[in-house]
Amino acid sequence: MIGKKASGKNLLLGFLFLVAFLFIFSKGFVKLARNSFKLYSVKKQKSELINENKNLLRDMELIKKNEYLEHFARINYGLKKDAEIEYRFTPPGKSE
Repeated sequence: MIGKKASGKNLLLGFLFLVAFLFIFSKGFVKLARNSFKLYSVKKQKSELINENKNLLRDMELIKKNEYLEHFARINYGLKKDAEIEYRFTPPGKSE
């Protein structure tokens, strides 16, 4: 009786090993792994796009305000009003 239980146990382990081996090295497993990685990449990209969208929506709201638009134009494009004089100072310790 002990021999039959041991051989049945070995047969079951062998069968499970065979199923696991076929599952791991089959084309289905490779596709599953590839699709899983692709899903992770797409979710990461989605998260990045959601953050970018939030930033763009915030920027759109800021642009609607004249103060921000004026500040942006002055800083980035060096624009000034007609009657203004622009002064530029070199920070202490730095030379041009």
